[in-house]
Amino acid sequence: MISILMETYDNLTVELAGSNLIEASAGTGKTFAIACLYLRLVVEQGLLPENVLVVTFTEAATKELKTRVRERLCLFRDFSYGIGKGDEFSAALLNGANPWWPGREAALERVENAVRTFDCAAISTIHGFCSRALQENAFESGSLYNTELVPDQTPLIREIVDDFWRVNFFGDDAPLLATVLRKKWLHDEMLRFLRGKLANPDLEVMPLFDRDQEESLSRRCHALYDSLVASWHADRAELENILVTHKGLSRAKDKYRADMVPGLLAAMDSYLAVGNPFELFEGIEKFSSDFMESQALKREAPPRHEFFNRCGELLDLVDKRFIALKGSLFRFARQRLSRLKSDRNIRFYDDLLTDLYLALEGPSGSDLAARLRE
Repeated sequence: MISILMETYDNLTVELAGSNLIEASAGTGKTFAIACLYLRLVVEQGLLPENVLVVTFTEAATKELKTRVRERLCLFRDFSYGIGKGDEFSAALLNGANPWWPGREAALERVENAVRTFDCAAISTIHGFCSRALQENAFESGSLYNTELVPDQTPLIREIVDDFWRVNFFGDDAPLLATVLRKKWLHDEMLRFLRGKLANPDLEVMPLFDRDQEESLSRRCHALYDSLVASWHADRAELENILVTHKGLSRAKDKYRADMVPGLLAAMDSYLAVGNPFELFEGIEKFSSDFMESQALKREAPPRHEFFNRCGELLDLVDKRFIALKGSLFRFARQRLSRLKSDRNIRFYDDLLTDLYLALEGPSGSDLAARLRE
């Protein structure tokens, strides 16, 4: 069980040990707090700038942090010599307001050393820190030398999507192409689907079907399709009569209006003649029991027929097969992206975080952690 102690934050008295999570909204002085903590680490623990790691998110924030931290060190130094105007924090620290004060002489010597060596300060973006850690500890991290950092991975992802398209939809045997075109799931949609899903190696996409499961879904789709073909040939006249005359069907414009029924029947004729269960037509859902239930009139129950039940089952299976296809793209992209990056010796910004994380979790992780702590 983990217990968390909540208390009001104070730059002067918070202990410089362990882990502290500070909750602060915008404009509440986070940068000021970091600069004060930095000064205390220098004064109270005798650390040099190269011993203190500060990471943030953007280059702009990094630049501001460096400026503000150096200003804080210089302000304290000058105030200690009676030069310039100090502030409440510097005055309280100089007067020994906390129990870790080392004394005036030791504090001034430490601050002077920090200002002189501030060019070695380890203040950077988190990506910059990870890049440096990997480069300087290539052996412990298992990192490749001279890896090129590529800022935009979109062209490579687009190349992978193109490969997936060629593998799955070029050639005569591409039954799922009809579903992809109907759902307008083309190159740009595939790119959007993959966005944010490839950086984290621990990310799971669910449901994710393996190849045997995908083939099983396809077989079930074909089996249901064949049963629809047989039922349509046997009962077409009955089914047509239901669609034309049944009082449980709404005759509204977007339902079963009389002048629209012949087009639905002709579309079903064509669909069941083409031989591909995935080549669905616009309006096929109107042959499903679920759709008929959803538009049922209060005064009459919707029609019942095994054909309508099977049609609904087939639509559900086709949708499931499409979901499996999306998972197939994710699996394909993850494997192909890893191989392409290795072959071309490139990294993206997200890879810097992931690679350092994996290195710290790997067999040499403890050695790498020790090197970083130094």
